[in-house]
Amino acid sequence: MPRPRKKKSKIYFGTPAQEAIIEYNASDDPKERNKIYKDRIQFPFEKLAENILNTFKFSYFDVSKEDVKKEVVSVLVQKIHMFKPDKGRAFSYFSIVAKNHLILQNNGNYKRYKKTALLSQMPETWNPENDFYHEQKGNEFDEFKELMLGYWDKNLTKVFTKKEIFK
Repeated sequence: MPRPRKKKSKIYFGTPAQEAIIEYNASDDPKERNKIYKDRIQFPFEKLAENILNTFKFSYFDVSKEDVKKEVVSVLVQKIHMFKPDKGRAFSYFSIVAKNHLILQNNGNYKRYKKTALLSQMPETWNPENDFYHEQKGNEFDEFKELMLGYWDKNLTKVFTKKEIFK
């Protein structure tokens, strides 16, 4: 009869990861920091980024989920020095950092999407120079146009007195 397998813990960002971050921040040696990051921090950061992406379903990214995940991990590494253990758990802090970063990026991408989506929905024959309302054409509009053109024909040189303009 085979032995039952030992259950694996589902905690990917627990006390060991928090202690590693504290050690990382306390160290000034780049080689030691790199080893701590590679051995004990990289996996929890990657898993955290992946879980936040999958939980909140951010949808306005033009790049792959893997690229977004890498970007989130790089933001977490940039902010690692700001973690203060006396203010709370590392998991909570870095979850908020990741989520806020993704919200900002997603909202910015959505705004760009809205702007480009509106332009892309315009017909190819649309010319903004000829974009005017036909309803405004009528006797009053035609009369105003004629009066305005007549005024500028008579007074152009009086309003604009510099000769360079008329060359």
